[in-house]
Amino acid sequence: MKSVSITFILILLFSGINSAYSQISVPLLKNDLKCIPCKELTKNDFERIEMASIETLQENAEDEKYSNNERVVCLIKIIENYTTEIIETDDKIYNLAQSEYGYEDNFITNEEKDERLIRAKQGANEIVELFDKALALSPNDDITFYLYKKRLDYLVNSELIDELFSVDFEKYTEYEGYFDLENLTEINAKAIDDGMDNTYYNQTLKDYKTTNYYPYYDYMGLNFGFTSNYGKDLWVGGEFSVDAVGNKNPFQIVNPLSSGMNFRTSSLGVSYMKNLNTQTNDFAFYPSKITNLFFLNINLLQFGFQWGDQFTDNSKYWFYRPEIGFSYGIFCLSYGYNFMFNKSVRDLTEKSVVSLKISYPLIKVGNV
Repeated sequence: MKSVSITFILILLFSGINSAYSQISVPLLKNDLKCIPCKELTKNDFERIEMASIETLQENAEDEKYSNNERVVCLIKIIENYTTEIIETDDKIYNLAQSEYGYEDNFITNEEKDERLIRAKQGANEIVELFDKALALSPNDDITFYLYKKRLDYLVNSELIDELFSVDFEKYTEYEGYFDLENLTEINAKAIDDGMDNTYYNQTLKDYKTTNYYPYYDYMGLNFGFTSNYGKDLWVGGEFSVDAVGNKNPFQIVNPLSSGMNFRTSSLGVSYMKNLNTQTNDFAFYPSKITNLFFLNINLLQFGFQWGDQFTDNSKYWFYRPEIGFSYGIFCLSYGYNFMFNKSVRDLTEKSVVSLKISYPLIKVGNV
């Protein structure tokens, strides 16, 4: 009972620290695209807009009997319907990332690529026009700033700007493949010099400079967390690793625009735990592991050593401990098997353990 109480207190303490830290680690846990104008609506108004058809939303967005704030929310809902539900029509593509083509460059002709891009531009023109209407109705600076970020999120995560870039710049080897937001000023200038249509490069650049918002969801971060093992005894401690993360929000499984699956891999991980009954120490490390991929947690390269009063001497006894289990958000629950290399101490140590980890890379150190 004492061990369970201590574990419960540690979990509460970690949750409190995690929550407090999230307030100052703005780029990671803050929801940058939380609907600001929605906060001003009553519950009934919000539900009415959520249930409305596109035709009704379009009518309400033009109707001056509604507040500007409510009309802005109607326009946002129309944009979301087009980009996450309708996706494309015969002559327009509203979201390239989710369009039915799903093509690879090797299986599409230049003519098909050009036709696809024409449809994407027509769809983007309609979406940007809806953003312009919302901006014209914006009742305050906070909502205006939010709309700039949401438009930037659309231009980047719908893969429109990336697709335009790959077609426009494919003849320049130094620009092939990945669209680099940090080089957008140079890219825009190059497009102008070469007589390209720079409409969306310029729009993306303006929104990026105005908001200083980085719209990509993935990043590299430093992970500090709580870890525990449950077997014959209870072990508690902490861990550290360098993680690659697919989404800033650990509980968002799929990016609503790009439909990219969230993931998390960890490298250069170390952990320390203490047995609360025998006071034995446990130090483990691994070069890399899958922390969360399709809800799976797999660590097949974990080694370490134990030492303490449980053993007859002061030696450190090495072990190999593979783990496999499930992950969701900041939580990992897995099964591990402790294989001690020294046969003489195997009866003194845990064999099968259930591991619970609560962690999240709060400190961003780079981009994936």
